[in-house]
Amino acid sequence: MTDNPHIASAAAWMTAQMDAIAYGEICVRLVVHDGRIRRVERELVDKLEARN
Repeated sequence: MTDNPHIASAAAWMTAQMDAIAYGEICVRLVVHDGRIRRVERELVDKLEARN
């Protein structure tokens, strides 16, 4: 894998979100400048099922 702490943190966050939601979207964006991660953006959309 990788020893980058930013990527390890993002992977741990994604794993926790997958366990916490039944249906949704999990996004991680890494902003890179000069070959280094400068910012990590996380987004979670927890979707609800429509019930009749």
